[in-house]
Amino acid sequence: MPTIGVAKLSRQPKESDLFDTDKERVLYTPRDTTWTEIGEECALDGIGVNMVLAPSKFMDIGSIGVVASLTGGDLLYHPRFDSARDEPVLNSQLQRLMRRMQGYNCVMRIRCSNGMQISRTHYGNFCQTSPTNLEFGILDADKTISITLEHSGKSLTSRDSVFLQASLLYTTLNGERRARICNLALPVAELAMNVYQFADMETTLCHLAREGQGMHFLYPMQVLILMYDINSPGSPHKTEDVDNPRRPYGEMCFDPAWIQEVLRHGNEA
Repeated sequence: MPTIGVAKLSRQPKESDLFDTDKERVLYTPRDTTWTEIGEECALDGIGVNMVLAPSKFMDIGSIGVVASLTGGDLLYHPRFDSARDEPVLNSQLQRLMRRMQGYNCVMRIRCSNGMQISRTHYGNFCQTSPTNLEFGILDADKTISITLEHSGKSLTSRDSVFLQASLLYTTLNGERRARICNLALPVAELAMNVYQFADMETTLCHLAREGQGMHFLYPMQVLILMYDINSPGSPHKTEDVDNPRRPYGEMCFDPAWIQEVLRHGNEA
């Protein structure tokens, strides 16, 4: 951990005095804004930073790790590194870093059709230079971007579709400047049961995890656990968007006849 020079970091904070207090969030944010500035400059210059950390004592990852997060890089953490235990994993990770497909100096923009709008909050490893533009020093095959769609006020019917477009401008390994565009058409469902039936639960949970991670600098960790704990319906910190996802399903979508149909087909198989 740098203790002298530019962006130097002071000694280890006393974490026991910060846990479960409003000051706990300082443990997860850079203590020196210079680290954030370094990450933003690298992203705008097309430089991606991957960090391999194997500390044997305290290291302020909340400060130095922001450089990797803002440039589209990875942070590989191996505390108390032991060669016999961790070397195979580290070798596999380094090979993946070197061999995977990736682009450089990337700019991404996500658009949607009328009737929906994209919230200002995007989740992932990038530098957001404007409400619509995402800058990456590097963008590889293992990265994902998460967004939240909102109704813009225009009514949608089951005969309509919502269109999404993700456009990416990037530089290849050979120095060619290219554009890649992905389009997606989503049908509008009138019944909530259809939404639950075709929802990608792995993607939903990943988005909620990223959302919670993005809020760690606003609330202590114990508060976040209560906010996202579906088994704590009486939590005073619970909000509508992270409320128990099974409750509306039980109220609006549960159909005993459908369960009997599934059981019948299972017995026939």
